[in-house]
Amino acid sequence: MKRFIGLILLILLCSAGLTARELVLGVKGGVNLGWFSGNNWDDYVESAELYYGIDIEEQLHPALHAGLYLESMFSRNLGLVTELNFTQYGQDYEYSYAGEDFEGSYSINAIEIPLLLKIAAQPVGGFYGLAGPTIILLTGDLEFEESGGGVDCLKGAILRITRLSWG
Repeated sequence: MKRFIGLILLILLCSAGLTARELVLGVKGGVNLGWFSGNNWDDYVESAELYYGIDIEEQLHPALHAGLYLESMFSRNLGLVTELNFTQYGQDYEYSYAGEDFEGSYSINAIEIPLLLKIAAQPVGGFYGLAGPTIILLTGDLEFEESGGGVDCLKGAILRITRLSWG
């Protein structure tokens, strides 16, 4: 499956490069402010709150986002943007248990490969839209780190993830 996806990406990049009127290679980077959500995550948090009799306060998790992009414009208004990004996802939290305060975070790393169609609204100064699929490859385990209650720091992996997601 990975070879198939790699072959498709190679074909897209090569064909975009051969037919493009303009090629732009660039670097991007930034900070993600994210959190986990969804029925499974909500069930996990709710079960932990009920089991331990605590109230977990979920917070935004700052994380890194960096990568490369190749923009291939076929005409003045239409092009293809392919990217290769390293992204971190996470969730911070705080709670009190038995009179002690605890804080921690969950995090996971991923490689993202967006394949985006770019439609530019010319001559309006730089306004454009991007649409298309993203391949997300999770590169490791869902890890946690927690401190409080007289313990400096607990670390570990709580879930081994080996799957391919399409976003």
